[in-house]
Amino acid sequence: MKKKVRIRIKRYSFVVIMVALYSALCLMSCDNERLPQASYVRVNDSLPFSFEMSDRASFNYYYRDSNTVFCNIVYPAAIEHAHFYCTYHKIDSARFRSLSEDTYKLAYSHAIVADSITEFSFARNDGTGVVMFRLSGNVATPVQFAVTDSTNYFFNASLYFDNGAKCDTLTEVISYLQKDIDRLIETFELK
Repeated sequence: MKKKVRIRIKRYSFVVIMVALYSALCLMSCDNERLPQASYVRVNDSLPFSFEMSDRASFNYYYRDSNTVFCNIVYPAAIEHAHFYCTYHKIDSARFRSLSEDTYKLAYSHAIVADSITEFSFARNDGTGVVMFRLSGNVATPVQFAVTDSTNYFFNASLYFDNGAKCDTLTEVISYLQKDIDRLIETFELK
């Protein structure tokens, strides 16, 4: 009788494992359909800069003044209404220090609710600098970054989700959007 119980347990475990694997495969295939590989288009318009962004997003901008441009990269509902709020600043050395401080303040203002804040800084191929913050937990802006040459321009952006979703439940979407962020950073250039 003990042998039969062991066999039933083994069969039950096998069935549970198979159901779990099947479910995982279904979820991955659904996510692949929901979050397809992006194609990229160059944003040019009449801006002093350009970059490539996902063709699944829309782009709009307006000039606050001759030195500042506010831009929005907006994703559809299928990508959780993700929204990049971006700002381009024409700068001098004093403005660079101020904007750099503001970038760090914004990232670390989330320290109270963030599980962690990871900071990356690196130089692009053209020598310009990038600082990026990845925040985990239920934070308002899970990714923030800035690209700058420290003398002429400062471009910063923050990722938000306009549908009120909690960022700690959107790790897959945030990872998906990281590819778009990387592409934007790689292709950002002044005209």
